[in-house]
Amino acid sequence: TAGSGKVSTLESESVGLTEVLFQSLTFISPGTSLALVLPFVAAFAGGALPLVIIIIVIGCFSTAWLLGEMASKLPSSGGMLTYISNAFGSNVGCVAGWAYLMCLLADVAGIYLLLAGFVANQLNASWHWNTTAVWVVVTIALAGFVTFNGLRRANRGTRLGAILGTIEVLVFAILAIWLIFAAGGRNTLQVFTTHFANAPGYHGFSGIIAAAVLTILAYQGFESAVVLGEEAKRPRISVKAGMLFSVGGILLYFILATYASSVYFGPAKMTAGFATSGGGAPWEIGRAHV
Repeated sequence: TAGSGKVSTLESESVGLTEVLFQSLTFISPGTSLALVLPFVAAFAGGALPLVIIIIVIGCFSTAWLLGEMASKLPSSGGMLTYISNAFGSNVGCVAGWAYLMCLLADVAGIYLLLAGFVANQLNASWHWNTTAVWVVVTIALAGFVTFNGLRRANRGTRLGAILGTIEVLVFAILAIWLIFAAGGRNTLQVFTTHFANAPGYHGFSGIIAAAVLTILAYQGFESAVVLGEEAKRPRISVKAGMLFSVGGILLYFILATYASSVYFGPAKMTAGFATSGGGAPWEIGRAHV
């Protein structure tokens, strides 16, 4: 505080492993990723979506381990920017910080627009209401509510995010289980091989690699836990554990969802219109082309 000789600091040990874990999980936003990213990945991977998830998680798990090691040495709210500054100097760290901020703002703005369009398509399919602009405002308002409620104490914001994230995950998990049972005889383990990687021009493993590049977008966000280094209890352990647990948990969740969508829709014809089915809402059960 200016003139008082006191330095304002973050509240140490205000969050535990649970909050760190959910910070990582909710930043990934698994439900939004399933709805907005994976349908387009199918254009390259075809019915082999679960195989793509397995390949991606190897890289993500390695990255989470590496960041966890750095977090154990430099627990800081600056996260990766602190690591860059210590490695290459404060000037490079400053540039990286501003570049990260700009990319984050662009990413968030894109998510608002895509999510609003997705919600509008779902409502249009059910009740013929297709007002995207309204849902852009609603999405920003909800994000602002969660953010401002988490400014005073980190655990308040992460708990709010955890509640919303849990609802999001449960909805898709229940839907995925329903789709697996509804698929009946179409259930097959061949979706975990390149057998159904039949996208035009991307047959076999080339389609898997092309899809993996896009799928990274669905997994990004687990690294956000590193910014809780100054507020977490036992940050040298909890930050690393939170990221690793979130990567593993999302692996199981994405495999469940991608397997369900592939076998229900039909793995041989995922490239033939999965992303555009249901009027642009492929998770709309009643409109899925079986």
